[in-house]
Amino acid sequence: MNSPLESNQLLINALSRLYPEHQDLFPLIQSELSIKVFGYGDHIRRVSLVRNIRNRLVAKVKRSVKYRTRMQAKSIVTPQVSYEGYFNIKGVLDGLKDRNISAMTVPWINPSSSIYMLAERINKQISKAGIVPVLGSDVFSDIQELERQLHQYYANNNIKGLLLPYDLFLVQKLAIRAAKVNNVPSIVYLHGLPGIYSSIDNLRADYLAVWGQAIKREYVKLGADPAKILVVGHPQFSGKIPEQNVKYSFDNILVLTKALPGGNPVSDRTICRNREGCIAYPLLVMSVLKKLGVKKARLRPHPSESVSWYRTIVGDDFYTLDESPLDVSLSLSTLVIGPTTTMWLQARLANVHFQVFEPHLNGKFDLLGDIPVPPFDGNDSRLSVSKSCEELESMLCEKRVTDDSIYMDWVGEKYDNSLLLDLFQNRI
Repeated sequence: MNSPLESNQLLINALSRLYPEHQDLFPLIQSELSIKVFGYGDHIRRVSLVRNIRNRLVAKVKRSVKYRTRMQAKSIVTPQVSYEGYFNIKGVLDGLKDRNISAMTVPWINPSSSIYMLAERINKQISKAGIVPVLGSDVFSDIQELERQLHQYYANNNIKGLLLPYDLFLVQKLAIRAAKVNNVPSIVYLHGLPGIYSSIDNLRADYLAVWGQAIKREYVKLGADPAKILVVGHPQFSGKIPEQNVKYSFDNILVLTKALPGGNPVSDRTICRNREGCIAYPLLVMSVLKKLGVKKARLRPHPSESVSWYRTIVGDDFYTLDESPLDVSLSLSTLVIGPTTTMWLQARLANVHFQVFEPHLNGKFDLLGDIPVPPFDGNDSRLSVSKSCEELESMLCEKRVTDDSIYMDWVGEKYDNSLLLDLFQNRI
């Protein structure tokens, strides 16, 4: 009997047939392999966004003598929550000490840890070698050894909880799997507004912590167990929308790019994106702004994108490339125009109007070939969304603003992490 191939996992299927004895390991490195397949082009920064953030975390750990000393101990008595920090996750674990629980940074960002060194070796093997050559090497035994060491890490350090910002890559997947075996609750705390939803990603852990009820509804639509989705808000956004009127003028416009991911962003399907979209996006915005008499604007690429590449595409007659720290950039701006992004919220906190521009192709797809997700799909009239150049021109002329009531749906009225803390405390 023929075994049909699944169109959303062609590479995984092919490799499973080639190496049937390791077929259970291929889903663990699916994201890393997708980067090898899709992650090419001059538009991508040589150091990826995830790697760049991880490097900053590693540097911070290197400066922490207290952490290095702790890791040298054979065992720890005090209950610990192991967490992987992220640029906007500060405050998530507030109140942990009040419950007599300490926090420990995950070992794969600690350079003195054998787990760090092993994870680095695996990453280098996968990133530098060809697909078949790397799978013919000792990468499988290294993956199994990494999982064994993670089991040992939970046992030696009295870990009572695991908190992660995502679950896409090998080490996070292994950490979640080992946590389940060791009866350690694992939580993915959403680090940004989803630009795409998956029935697999962000749902591998025991729980997914989201910011608002609207995000929970989207995951439940995909079949996620409602009891698994915890609505906790966000310490940066929840209940913090300024009351004063937003800045809205053409004096200093910031335009965001529509970034093309360096890999397939989801695990339950393959999305072949239209690469022209990331070039067309700033040019379409430019055409509208010029029609409205705007002479200059700032263009801010996504952190995963190459600034120099955009400079060769758009020149410097109209756009000035913006590389300032985000808070500085937003403080200078009198209007922000961009696609689906968490910066919608960050701009509002900076008291600047964010005009969503998501041109629809054939009435369904965005410029890259994705299906826009709420609230950026334009189906909620409270958010100012333009789905064509004509709508963008019209909304900018009218200075249409967003109804602030929509923010509470997506970030909640307050930040309350008691659900997370209760999960950890219940394991003591």
